[in-house]
Order: sequence, then structure tokens, then C-alpha cells
Amino acid sequence: MSDIADTGREGEPDRSGERKSSSSGSSGVPKMAEGRIVRGTRPHDIAVHERKNWLIHLHYIRKDFETCKVLIGEMLQETEGMCEYAIYVLGLIKRQEGEISDSLELFQRAVTLNPNSSAAVKQVARSLYVNTFTLHNCHPSFSLTVSLSPPL
Repeated sequence: MSDIADTGREGEPDRSGERKSSSSGSSGVPKMAEGRIVRGTRPHDIAVHERKNWLIHLHYIRKDFETCKVLIGEMLQETEGMCEYAIYVLGLIKRQEGEISDSLELFQRAVTLNPNSSAAVKQVARSLYVNTFTLHNCHPSFSLTVSLSPPL
């Protein structure tokens, strides 16, 4: 018996000195397919619809909304509207531009795509809050109260 340590890597010797194969036991199922999905960190391992997220984010934080909208439009066209991050950022842009109801719809779409996204749920709540307190969407008696109140 050999004193070689088990490295856990394919093709390297284990404690018995035998080389490991890519299958586990006699089942012939690769180790990577035994109930867990391992995602690589190399660029070609990233899903196609996530490859431009960094670029969208870069233009968004620089407040270059026009370029950001073009990139988002391209990405949504490529993914047939199934890119959560692109929809989320478009919702942020729409709200900053004052289009509250459009942003609310976009955030709700993002939540539909990923119900576990706490950020998208939070933005839905923010859009609802802002939408509730804009004067043109308020109850008429509230508008009257605001107009009759003395200036501060």
C-alpha cells in the first residue's frame, strides 16, 4: 500500500496507488452529476444571458442611461425577455426618470422570474410606496387637503 495522500482529483493516485477515473463506482455516473451542479468561474462557463451584466452595471453606475437602455434592449431581445438583471436595472432607470408605474411593472416581472430575489421584492415595495404618494395618483380629498394647507 502506498503512502500517497488522496487528492480527490481525477487521474491522480489515491491511497491505494490506483488512478481515479471520472466515474464513481460501477454506476458510470460522472462525479459532477451526482446531485449537485458545479458552476465554473471561467468566462465561457457563465450563462449567455449573464455575460453583459457587468457592462450594464458599469453604465448604470455612471448614469449613462441611454447606453444602458440599448444594452438592456439587446440582452432582452437575445434572451426573449428572460434576463432578470436587465429587467431589474431597467426598472431602476425608469423610476429615476419618473416613470413609476413602468418601473413597478418591470420589478414585478423580475420577481416573477426570480421569486427569491429580495432586492427585486424590495424595489416593488419602493415603487408601490412612491406610486401611492404621488399627487396625481392620490385620492381627491388628499389633493384638496394639500392644496388648502398653509405654506411652510
